[in-house]
Amino acid sequence: MTKSDAKVAVRRAVLEAQTQRRRARREREDRISGLAVEVSVTLASGQAALTAGRAALAQAEITAGHAVEEMIAMGLSVAEVVDWCAADMTPRIVARLRKVAADSDLGTTSEETDASPAALPVASPDDTELDDPGQ
Repeated sequence: MTKSDAKVAVRRAVLEAQTQRRRARREREDRISGLAVEVSVTLASGQAALTAGRAALAQAEITAGHAVEEMIAMGLSVAEVVDWCAADMTPRIVARLRKVAADSDLGTTSEETDASPAALPVASPDDTELDDPGQ
């Protein structure tokens, strides 16, 4: 192999590696975007279903909490989850959704935790404090 052929082969390998990294980043961002939409839509539908009963809202918050957990598991920080989700998402809401999801995984009930998911405090839109015990 000549020196020129070696350079071409190395250049191709580097470009292929860069292409694979870009593709992986794009797939990751698409997944994160989908999860962020799932969180927002689930919470919005849960709020709309509130008139049908608190159970619908509680289930929507559990579903949203699991999506938030998946985003965190993908390496996002709480602040990044807030950025990816709807404008009314705050770090405190992320922490609350994570707690709701964790409680549902443990099979605890409202009586056991002394607070149903819907009864947990909702942060105001201007709340910027990171209130996440898991981080």
